[in-house]
Formats: sequence, structure tokens, C-alpha cells
Amino acid sequence: MWKDTNWKHIELRLSILQNKIYAARKNHDIRKVRKLQRLILNSYDFKKLAARKVTQLNRGKKTTGVDDIKNLNEKQRVWLVDNLRITGKAHPVRRVMIPKPKSGFRPLGIATMYD
Repeated sequence: MWKDTNWKHIELRLSILQNKIYAARKNHDIRKVRKLQRLILNSYDFKKLAARKVTQLNRGKKTTGVDDIKNLNEKQRVWLVDNLRITGKAHPVRRVMIPKPKSGFRPLGIATMYD
């Protein structure tokens, strides 16, 4: 299921929808903007793409958050996509101080895998 996914096709569909949102916003058609945004938020394929970006493609994919999860196998990724709900409430982030290029440190917030 995960390995059979045509990621290029999903990315193309997402790009088309994002361009439609841009055009609708430019034309001040807020109802169409909201409708397209809802379509993206509730789409199973776009949730799979989001999970893939966070768990496989992201540079910080091996950094653990508050939940101490850093690596997900295919079965866990599918479970994550199946149970992903946009509720508006996020879990607390883990705050880590990272070194700045010249001197000192800056805070970095690392979210949980689910968020």
C-alpha cells in the first residue's frame, strides 16, 4: 500500500489544488478557498504525502519529540495516516537549544510525530 503509491501524481494534484486556492483568493472567492482547503485537509492521499514528508523526507526525521518516536515503519505510517485528525489542539513541543553559526544558542521546538 505505502510502496505502491504514486507520489509524483499526488504531488501534482496537490500543486494544482494549491494553484486553484491561490487563484480563488486572488479573485476574492473565499467560499471556494475554504472548500478547496477542506478538500486538501480531508484527503487520504494528501495525509499520506504529509506523513511521508515528516517521516521520510524531512531533514529532522530522526529527531525525537516529546513522544520519543523517531523512526516509523510502513505499518506505523499507515496507522498514522488512518488516525490523523485535524482538531486544532497540538501537543507540547520539546524545546532544544541549538548552536548558532557564530556564537550562542537559539531555541528550537520539536513537535511530536503525530502533530
